[in-house]
Amino acid sequence: MTSTKQASSRSKKKSRDRSSRNGKGSASTNGKSAPKVPLSPDDWPAWSKYLAQRPSPQEIRKMIPGGKESSLLWGLPVELHQTPTSDLLQFIHRFVAAKTSADAKVARRLEAWMANQDRRECSIRFGFDCLAWAQALPRLASILPAAPWCQLFELLLDVAEDAAGCDLHEDPLASQLQSGELAVTLAYLFPQHDRCAPLMVRGREFISHAVLELHDGEGLPHAQDLHLLPALLASWTRSEWLARGAQASAMEEEARNQYEWLVRQAIRLMRWDGSLMFSAVDEPSLWNKHLMRAALQLNDDAADDAIAARVLPSLSKSGKSSSHRTKEIPEPAVYSEWSELCATRTEWKRNAPQVGVAFSERNYRCEVSIAREVLWSGDFNHDVTIDGKRQQMASDWTETCWFSDEDADYLEVECDLTNGWVMQRQVLVARQGRFFYFADNLIGSQAARVEYALELPVSPQMKFRPATETYEGLLVGSKPAGLVMPLGLPEWRTDSSRGNLQVDSDGKLVLTQSAEGKAMCAPLYVDLQPKRFDKPLTWRQLTVAEKLEIQPADVAVGYRAQVGKAQWFFYRSLAPAANRTLLGQNLSHEFVCAKFKSDGTLDELIEIE
Repeated sequence: MTSTKQASSRSKKKSRDRSSRNGKGSASTNGKSAPKVPLSPDDWPAWSKYLAQRPSPQEIRKMIPGGKESSLLWGLPVELHQTPTSDLLQFIHRFVAAKTSADAKVARRLEAWMANQDRRECSIRFGFDCLAWAQALPRLASILPAAPWCQLFELLLDVAEDAAGCDLHEDPLASQLQSGELAVTLAYLFPQHDRCAPLMVRGREFISHAVLELHDGEGLPHAQDLHLLPALLASWTRSEWLARGAQASAMEEEARNQYEWLVRQAIRLMRWDGSLMFSAVDEPSLWNKHLMRAALQLNDDAADDAIAARVLPSLSKSGKSSSHRTKEIPEPAVYSEWSELCATRTEWKRNAPQVGVAFSERNYRCEVSIAREVLWSGDFNHDVTIDGKRQQMASDWTETCWFSDEDADYLEVECDLTNGWVMQRQVLVARQGRFFYFADNLIGSQAARVEYALELPVSPQMKFRPATETYEGLLVGSKPAGLVMPLGLPEWRTDSSRGNLQVDSDGKLVLTQSAEGKAMCAPLYVDLQPKRFDKPLTWRQLTVAEKLEIQPADVAVGYRAQVGKAQWFFYRSLAPAANRTLLGQNLSHEFVCAKFKSDGTLDELIEIE
């Protein structure tokens, strides 16, 4: 991350009406005195008998609401799918639940695993392995002699107590699994043990610190950590369920508030199928309905229940959505300067267009999707040459403007280039208009030959179908999903002097554009309303005047885009803002987007000074 922060100064209280939060079990022993965990085989018969017969705590598989599968599989990172670790998680879950004789097989597996733990590691794999064996400890006591059971128990205690074993910022997930969730798990399972009892407090402190440190104050993770969201949310959800079973909490109050926000932000960051925004389209989805139900149940928030029922798969059957009033629904857009992350959708519906932007240091990622179709997702790779010299980025991306209301969401970021030029990148999402506007604005101090190329990270299942005679084209997956119009190019392909929009020899969709001057705007209009795709369309570059003199395109530009009856107007000043005219309209702003009404007047969507 590129900035430091104090979580306490960012924390925003999430107020709501709450019903009872009683857990599903308790760590109480109903007044019975439990024996200490034997540290030698001498106490083994009494201890193993007690673990087999004790009424509480409940088995973890029953305490955490997760259906028939192991809750440790929730949000499991893709790199661990179909590996020895995922196999171990499923094997241990079956072993704990089956109550059948797999004794010899379990003992052999444990022996092989322990033989490789002479040198413990800080890793996600090792963290999940430890959690699986920890959940098996009570049942293992009925099939193992004292020595191997105590050896495993001591190993897990050492890992949980070693808070310095994993660095939070180097490996956030591994640190939470080993020093946070494992501590809470052991404290839940063995509350009477003199080394386990303090672990609930230790785990709560570690988890609370991480929740506050890894989020912006309203539950939004940093763009660099976004890929860890499902696994971290799963770990903290499991931990909180276990802590409540022990009549405690896995998070301090401020961190608990951040967790509540995180659940809402997770809903915002999920696609139609529940997969995470920016995750590879062709990789297994980390979506798990049991995880989200467990998290929502912990939160007990009416607004979160409502939006989850509207947009997440398998949750609309919960029956909760019908009673939620519109006024309870939060805004569909979120942005955080600290997180360097923006996510928006036109409305809270599963088939609504979604747009995400993540800019961290010198990387810029963008995703556009509608319903089950992901148009593109990934790095926006640009190539800029000024007077024949290729330009490199000379600074990180920084946000210069964020605006959001019921009509539109707008984000602008900029970076410096090596020769003193600046690139200003705009993204506009029109909610009711259902379109996406993108523009790169290159601005310098002296006139030059500017050549620009942008490679769009089109999804593997998406194909670009260009029009035969004009520069627009359709992005088509299982069905047409987006209509792309390069507003800075002529409409007709007979004029190729200014650039192109085409699929290159590598199969990638590339926009190229060139100009002479002190500045250049390279815009794209993407229509996201499939009902308009077969309608007549056109676009034009418009004439901008200042003091009755026509201005060149390196001073200000204007565009008109029409698809069917929908007509949109875009204006961008590339020189210092001044009073200029366009289509009879006086404009003094840097950027304007408006809709043409039926009487020919303009209905302004957004104005940026």
